[in-house]
Amino acid sequence: MLEAPAVLEPFSPLQNSEELLHYLDKTHGPNARFLTAVTQIGLEKITATGVFRTSPLIHDHMPDHPIVQGCLLGDAMLQAAIILGRHRIQRAPRKVLLNKIRNFVFAKTLEPNEPFVVDVMFQQMARNLHLFTATMVTPSGELIARGMFEGTLR
Repeated sequence: MLEAPAVLEPFSPLQNSEELLHYLDKTHGPNARFLTAVTQIGLEKITATGVFRTSPLIHDHMPDHPIVQGCLLGDAMLQAAIILGRHRIQRAPRKVLLNKIRNFVFAKTLEPNEPFVVDVMFQQMARNLHLFTATMVTPSGELIARGMFEGTLR
């Protein structure tokens, strides 16, 4: 007899936001997690907020005028994509492996301690090929960066 496929439970921000962020602490370490809250998540989209705290890594980049490096902006967007991918597979022993980063645009510099909002949309390209389109904006909606992550489900 065939079994029905598992159904993903609906997301409740109060119930799962900390658990999803805690997963990043395991994958990135607590000092490298840039997201502070997951404000919305579904099977196709996540919205999260965050801030890059002042650290020697950021300060040493441009000591006279510290800004957040582009690679860290990309990593914060990737962290949101990781949470969305993790939410989609619901603790299954599978991972989304990053294959490619493409079409990244940096529109505005971000200073340490400035808050940001990240939106990531999921799109399945082929059976195991996934595309995550990410946008980072200021709380007022000004574009900071955008780009795409391509990953394979293993």
